[in-house]
Amino acid sequence: MLLPSALGFVHEAHPQLDIDLALNDRVVELYTEGIDISFRQGPVGDSTFHAFRLGHVERTLVASPDYLAGHPPIGEPSDLTGHAFIRIKSMFGTDHLPLADEFAKRDNVAIRTTITTNHWRAMYQMIRNGMGIGVVETFACVDALASGELVPLLPQYCVPPQELHLLIRAQRPIPTRVHTVAEIMKQCVPDLLRTLTVKICPDREPYRAG
Repeated sequence: MLLPSALGFVHEAHPQLDIDLALNDRVVELYTEGIDISFRQGPVGDSTFHAFRLGHVERTLVASPDYLAGHPPIGEPSDLTGHAFIRIKSMFGTDHLPLADEFAKRDNVAIRTTITTNHWRAMYQMIRNGMGIGVVETFACVDALASGELVPLLPQYCVPPQELHLLIRAQRPIPTRVHTVAEIMKQCVPDLLRTLTVKICPDREPYRAG
């Protein structure tokens, strides 16, 4: 959802560059897979790359109106265990959902995972189809939230956002083309993230870790 806009800046500035964009929801090893630049959401871990923080990605717990109409109401975090949860395999390490209240106090709430998938698009579609509830990157579901196709759950809590990093394979010297693209990304992606967050939640205070 974010990269096409970001790559538009690259293409406009350097139309002669050939770009091969690979999309997946797994951790990619830059060196062994011959990747010049990668975007990683969540912990970056330790490896042979340079990491640059771009910002954070907001996430929202959602369900479809059809699902909610046929299932018990969700008014408290403890209610989540009575509902089918759909998630990406790498999203949470256990069957617990991290939630934070308005004071940034965090808690891990038990969930009942019924379906896991390795790609966010399939998860998103199953949630929209009323098969369960789940957590979606907020900018990916902004249109569905605005139209009422999806409904935010437990609005008094938030799913803590994940940091987004740009990774560059460690090599000397860094190729000019890689450096050029990375510099454009480091400039435009934070602005795109801020624009999307304001568009989605104009009155939301930024999340601050406790």
